[in-house]
Amino acid sequence: KATIFLTLLGERGFRKMAELNVERSHEACRALKKVRGVKLFSDAPFFNEFTLRIDKDPARLGRALWERRIVGPLDLGRFGAKWRRHYLVAVTEQRTAEDIGRLCEAIRGA
Repeated sequence: KATIFLTLLGERGFRKMAELNVERSHEACRALKKVRGVKLFSDAPFFNEFTLRIDKDPARLGRALWERRIVGPLDLGRFGAKWRRHYLVAVTEQRTAEDIGRLCEAIRGA
């Protein structure tokens, strides 16, 4: 399926999709950093995934996301105590400004 998709997309389409990935992920990162208690884990360059430290109770945050039918961000705390309250956020070209806004609101409400 992926091969067919990429073939149909073509070189220009693939480039446009990649540019949208970068654009949307950086838009999301900027918006999320404005939420109280949210900090970017690293200033390293990224494509469409980045890690945040979110100073919210993980269980409450999980419920707030679930109630709004938001899948992710990935709770890295499940991989060890050192990663507690760290989350991997992945944003693709398919996410809209409204989606990003809903994620920000869910985190604020947790």
